[in-house]
Amino acid sequence: MRMLANQTRGVLIAGLILTVVSWNIVRDRAEKAWFDELEQEVLEDTLILTGELEVVKRELWGIISFYNSSEFVTRGEFGVYVKPLLKNHPFIQAFEWVPRIDYSEREGFENITRAMGYAEFHIFASSGPSDMKQEYFPVHYSEPLPGNEQALGFDLTSDPQLLRLTNTARDTGRAVSASRFGPVPNARSQSDLIILAPFYNGGKNPERTEERREHLKGFVLGIYRVQDMIDEMLSPYIPKGMNLTVYEEGELVAENLLYGNPLKNPSMEITNVVTVSNRRWFLVWQATGEFRSGPKTSNAFWAGTAIFSVALFLAIIFEMMASRTRIVESEVQMRTEELTQANQKLVELNELKNKFLGIASHDLRNPLASIRGYSKFLLDKGRQVKEDTRQEFLTTIKNVSGNMLELISNLLDISVIESGQLKLHPEKSSIKKL
Repeated sequence: MRMLANQTRGVLIAGLILTVVSWNIVRDRAEKAWFDELEQEVLEDTLILTGELEVVKRELWGIISFYNSSEFVTRGEFGVYVKPLLKNHPFIQAFEWVPRIDYSEREGFENITRAMGYAEFHIFASSGPSDMKQEYFPVHYSEPLPGNEQALGFDLTSDPQLLRLTNTARDTGRAVSASRFGPVPNARSQSDLIILAPFYNGGKNPERTEERREHLKGFVLGIYRVQDMIDEMLSPYIPKGMNLTVYEEGELVAENLLYGNPLKNPSMEITNVVTVSNRRWFLVWQATGEFRSGPKTSNAFWAGTAIFSVALFLAIIFEMMASRTRIVESEVQMRTEELTQANQKLVELNELKNKFLGIASHDLRNPLASIRGYSKFLLDKGRQVKEDTRQEFLTTIKNVSGNMLELISNLLDISVIESGQLKLHPEKSSIKKL
């Protein structure tokens, strides 16, 4: 019984252990599958964003190609070319043409521009009127013009950060970008993105840095609202329960935040990097339990339930066996006690029988001795004995033999009773006579 009870407890404990282990295994697999889905989603969305940013950069180079195809591009032609681009991408704040103006050309350049209908046009710096210097890079065309009029005449190189940006674009011959820059009149916030592409005389990118510096003609500048741009590029693809924050190159702190708001306690988080011209953006993808309805932990619940149910079923079977064994053992014990008691009674009866037989033997031996003695005396000296004495001896022999016969009859009755062969013959009798 104890062994079966221990087996029952062992099965239950093993079932609980297997339930916990299987639940953890299935849960971990579900979470890994969920994380793999998140990784796949991040990869797909990152590829989409990278592709869209590449399109933005190609559009800027398309404007450079447009300038290469003509000796002189008027403000109207510039506006006609960029109009479809602005229509397709509402997140574009402005496209601008920034020519290189030598100090000797400044006055004539300003007068010509004023003659075009911009009476207030003049070259100015970020801090006010532009200082005298060897060359300027003022904004000459800006499309769309409404909302960007204040940018006309702004000298990009008057801001130290933008000066470094223009020098990098000039010397490398590549488009460069910045997100955290100084005051630009038509940039709504420091979160706006600017991309600067250089344009050289002759329409070709010189091979050497010295040649690039010599033949630089100007820049095409694109200003993009990062918040609107990423929303348009990714909002249709980011599923529910997924959050994106974008940081400018550097630490992931609020000062470098370009897009979104980070979650405090996300379930999962993945960080990757995309390159925007010469800059890197850190994309922080966070997922909550709502992403793809969370990990499929219900499978873990059902697996654990199934294993525990099997263990419980086996435990019930073992417990039924143990209960049956306890019943059988109880019956055996009860029968053993009954047999012990019966055996004890038999021992007592046997002792009584032996005692009775001893008494009976004694009662038979003495009368037989008397009968033998009287009989021998009568045989030996019967003729010499008086008749009265002979009659007395014979009467004694008769009485003693009668007692012996009665005793033997009683012994036979006892034997019949013990063998179960005694047959009773009830007869009517008077109690008074008894």
